[in-house]
Amino acid sequence: IHHTLGVTEGEIFIIDRIVNHRFHNGEKEYLIAWKDYSEE
Repeated sequence: IHHTLGVTEGEIFIIDRIVNHRFHNGEKEYLIAWKDYSEE
């Protein structure tokens, strides 16, 4: 969940669904499945 990829300005990603969520250090984090991307 903490892994962050660099995003180029102007890129748009579409969420397919929220797979899971958790609280970490008092903040809610989401595990996202992105549209048109495999789960690998």
